[in-house]
Amino acid sequence: MPNGNEAGIFGQPMHWYVDRAEWSFVYLSLFFIFGFLLSYWLQVSYLDLVAPLNLVAQIVAAIVTAYFTGIRHGATLAQTIITCLLVGASAGLVAAVLSFIRFFYPWLLLNLVTEPVWSALLAAGMGAITIGFFHLPKLIKKQQTS
Repeated sequence: MPNGNEAGIFGQPMHWYVDRAEWSFVYLSLFFIFGFLLSYWLQVSYLDLVAPLNLVAQIVAAIVTAYFTGIRHGATLAQTIITCLLVGASAGLVAAVLSFIRFFYPWLLLNLVTEPVWSALLAAGMGAITIGFFHLPKLIKKQQTS
């Protein structure tokens, strides 16, 4: 019988990270589905319009997630990076599923593995850069005053 203590990563239970990443995932999924349907409606190439917009949306979502998790809610760098990893991996998975549905090539099944991985790494990097960008001036100022 569990004793009520939930195992966690870097001092927080796993549902804490999922709660932080939830809204970014919802907005990204809606954006991806909208772009997917828009490419049919406008009769434009998926690779010319939708794929670059999805990449930009993933980067923006990682930056926004890092800002709200690390800066506004005071999470540590490791906690922020894990949250960004979740956002990036889920965004990559949604984009991979939509591209598989669009083209339906068997080799795109490999994309279901590779795209979440590189999206997660990109999101983690953007999260670390965002935290560094906002916290570095404070750290420099603190060092100069001491």
